[in-house]
Amino acid sequence: MPSHFKTKFKRTVRKVFFFLGLLALVAVTLPATGTPGFDGAVNVIGGAEAKPGGDQNIERLIRGASVRILMKNPVTGRTSFACSATLAKANQLVTAAHCFDEQKISGAGAAKYLAEVVDPQTGKITLIPFASVTGACPPALEFAANTCDVAVATLTKSVPEGRAVAVCERIDFTKGRSFIVGSGLSNEDESAQNSPLKFLELEYRETLGNPRTLSAPVSGTQRPCSGDSGGGVLYIEKGRACLRGVHSGSQVNDRPGLSAAESCRQAKNPVTYAVNLAGRAHLVSKLASGETPSDEETGRVVPQANTPRTSAGAR
Repeated sequence: MPSHFKTKFKRTVRKVFFFLGLLALVAVTLPATGTPGFDGAVNVIGGAEAKPGGDQNIERLIRGASVRILMKNPVTGRTSFACSATLAKANQLVTAAHCFDEQKISGAGAAKYLAEVVDPQTGKITLIPFASVTGACPPALEFAANTCDVAVATLTKSVPEGRAVAVCERIDFTKGRSFIVGSGLSNEDESAQNSPLKFLELEYRETLGNPRTLSAPVSGTQRPCSGDSGGGVLYIEKGRACLRGVHSGSQVNDRPGLSAAESCRQAKNPVTYAVNLAGRAHLVSKLASGETPSDEETGRVVPQANTPRTSAGAR
C-alpha cells in the first residue's frame, strides 16, 4: 500500500478498518430468484483460506474473467496492489467505487491504475492502463452498506476475446453454481509476478436462521482480508458465466497491538457487503459511458451519523 494511503488510512480510520475478504463462512441474504436486494450483510465467521475447486472449466472461466487492479507510483514506477475486478467487456472492468478517491477519473489520474490481466492457460501477465473510471457513489457517500459502491473502469485497450462475462439477468440462480472471487492480503506482494486469485463456492443453506442464504463452508485456518473489494460474485451454469454481484467492503474493529492485517485475520465476526447487479446491466452501461446514475437507479441511501464509510486507503 502506498505511503500516502497509509497516512490517510491511519488518520481517518483509527478505530475501524474496512476490508473485504474471501473469508470462512460467507453468508449472503439473497433471494433465490436473483431479484435486487443483494446489498445486505455478508456475515463472516471463523477463518479459512479460499482454494480453487477441482472443475478445470469453472476455474478457467473464473480466472479468465477476474483481474487485479494495480496502482503505479508516478515517481518510482513501481506498482502496488489495490483491488480486484471483473471483466464485463473486453475493455471494461466492474469493481468497487471505494477503490478510488474520486467518483470520476480520466487522463493521467486514470492511467496510474493498471489492470493486471493474466492468461489462465500460459500465466502471461499483461498490464493495461485505465482510460477512465466512473463510480455510482460520490466519495462522501461510499460506506460499507451502500448499494451504489460499484464502479466501471474503461481500459486503454481490449483484452483477448472470450474472457469477459456479461451482467446476469434476473434468473433462478439455484440451477447453477455461484462463486465469490478476489485476491487477499495474505498474497499481497509488490514484487510478486503472479495474480494470486482465489475463490470460494457459495451454496444455498440455512445460515443464521435464513434458509435461503448463500454461504461457503469453513475450510482451513487462514483467510485473506484485504484487496478483495471489487471482486465479483460469478454465477456459472452449463459452462457459461455471468456477473451476479460485486464485493463492496467490510468493517473490522481495530485491536490494540495488532496490525490491520492481524486485526482482520483474528476478527470473530466481521461484516461484509456486496452489491447486487442481476438485471442491472443498464447501470453498468451507464457507468461505462461516463454518466453518473440517479439515486433511484442505484438505490443509494444517505448514511446516518457515525455510519462507517469505506476508505480508498483500506480496501
